[in-house]
Amino acid sequence: MHSPENDGGRRQREVPDEAFTASSQEPVALRTPPPPLRRRLIAAVMIAALLATGLALIAFSLEQDVTRIGNETLSGTLDLGASVYEPTFEDFSYAEVSWADPKCGVRFHFLNFLEYRDYLDSGVLPPAAINCDRVEAVVEGPLSSIVMANERESGANYTLRFDLYVVSRPRAWLGVVALPLLFAASLLAIMTFLREALVKLAESFSLRQKMEREK
Repeated sequence: MHSPENDGGRRQREVPDEAFTASSQEPVALRTPPPPLRRRLIAAVMIAALLATGLALIAFSLEQDVTRIGNETLSGTLDLGASVYEPTFEDFSYAEVSWADPKCGVRFHFLNFLEYRDYLDSGVLPPAAINCDRVEAVVEGPLSSIVMANERESGANYTLRFDLYVVSRPRAWLGVVALPLLFAASLLAIMTFLREALVKLAESFSLRQKMEREK
């Protein structure tokens, strides 16, 4: 038979065990996943931000700087028929050409390498860039040859002025930076679409199983 002192001592020793058991059974707060609507909104915002940034960088990379690098003057006297002149201008992106003393019956053809080779093979010239009706033209570089056709009279004088320009894209490197952003946006959009499709498929499968069990 146990004495009250021993019982009391046993109860005192049992108190810490009960307290430990009670504290260990406290509910632990778990992080619940965001609801589907919030998850879709976050994904949409991220995709839109990546796309907007990438497209903005692409737009900046395409901006052009135009620099005038100088001018050239070409003048002389033409015999009847066609004469070919090979310019020695420095490299340019385009040139604004003007004819100071236009004369009907004289025309100028500005040819690149391929056009000049076709002319040598076929003898056919592309439409004239400058004649007495159109005394100004913009000529794209590189320029290989100028064919001057004189059907007016022998000894016709001419003077052509060339204002030369170079076009550059100093921020073209931004396009390289934009590519990973656009790729990330595309990848995120595909992953979001596949995730939503898999979730819908799983919900449909669970619903079908539940209906079969209820039959």
